[in-house]
Amino acid sequence: MEQIAGVVAVAEEPARHRDFLLAFTGVQNARDTGDGFTIDLPRGDVELTTPAAFERRFGQPAPDASAGARLAALRFSGRALAAGQQSAMGAVLVFEPAR
Repeated sequence: MEQIAGVVAVAEEPARHRDFLLAFTGVQNARDTGDGFTIDLPRGDVELTTPAAFERRFGQPAPDASAGARLAALRFSGRALAAGQQSAMGAVLVFEPAR
């Protein structure tokens, strides 16, 4: 069964959004990723990264984050999914095998 594995957002300065996202999700800690951070949730995760790191990882252009953080991708996982990316209405959809 496919499920949302995570949400990926981009920001020029991810650290500026850490406190807001921790308060919004109700989680106390975020994992530093070097280019941003990840907040682990029971049903997936929320990642915030720089546009350059997003482009390196997914091979797709990041949305313009000059005015603030922007949703960039939804990650889906499942046993029958092959790895890959698609662009859909400005967001990237990432399909990855279940872990």
